[in-house]
Amino acid sequence: MFRLSNISIGIKLSVMSGLGILLVAGMLGASLYNNSLVKASNDVSSTQQQIVIDLKTLDTVFLNVRTAMRDIRLADDAAELQSADKLSASEKTIDALVDGLSPRLKMAENRERLAKLKENIKQYIGVAQKEIVPFMVESLKIDIKDGARIAEMRAKMKAIQKERMDSLVAKAKALVEQVIDIASKLATKADEGAEAQMKSAEHVNLVIGSVVMLILLGSALFGALTIAKPLKALVKPLEDVAGGNFAISVPGVGRKDEVGQIANAVAQMAEKVSSTIG
Repeated sequence: MFRLSNISIGIKLSVMSGLGILLVAGMLGASLYNNSLVKASNDVSSTQQQIVIDLKTLDTVFLNVRTAMRDIRLADDAAELQSADKLSASEKTIDALVDGLSPRLKMAENRERLAKLKENIKQYIGVAQKEIVPFMVESLKIDIKDGARIAEMRAKMKAIQKERMDSLVAKAKALVEQVIDIASKLATKADEGAEAQMKSAEHVNLVIGSVVMLILLGSALFGALTIAKPLKALVKPLEDVAGGNFAISVPGVGRKDEVGQIANAVAQMAEKVSSTIG
């Protein structure tokens, strides 16, 4: 039959200490694991927020392209036309932004949207460089007195703007807004995930900490009842033997642990001393 009194004190102490160590290790492991999840969520949020910033920068550069396009159409001479033509520099900036953004977009649909956005902007710039700018160069050569010819040229440019370029602008703006919306939602979701994970970590640590406290309290109570109390009970018989009283009852005799061994030794000592004196 299993009895706690048959287990040695060393094993009892080892088990109690081992339980405490295991629970503390579990708390540390859970804390590290939850921290890694929180960090991962924060990294995702940070990445998506930076994507949103870069997309807004891309949208601003495209706005600068459209502003340059307006300045080109309003140029009154070759010098103004040349200073307004900043399309090539803007195209390089847009290419660099898109090339940096694309690998960070995890959704294939977003990468496709970004590719379409880049293509729409390049088409817009292409129309501006190959058609609008040459029209402007030609119109500036026309004698100012030839109002009809100038009006015809400007009407053609306006038609190109309205029929081809405005649709490209609308498509590009829609694509930018879609990608920004998705990236913003992913960032918000990651923030919410990090917050939920932090709350979960706090709950887990609280539960494990409470269990550790209960185990330690139980260990202290267990040690007091199964080790300290039986040892204290042996003080009286030892005092009686020391005082010459050998007719004693020793508690703990029959136990298999160290307390039982001491109790057996005290009982045998009292019996032998009493027999010797008799």
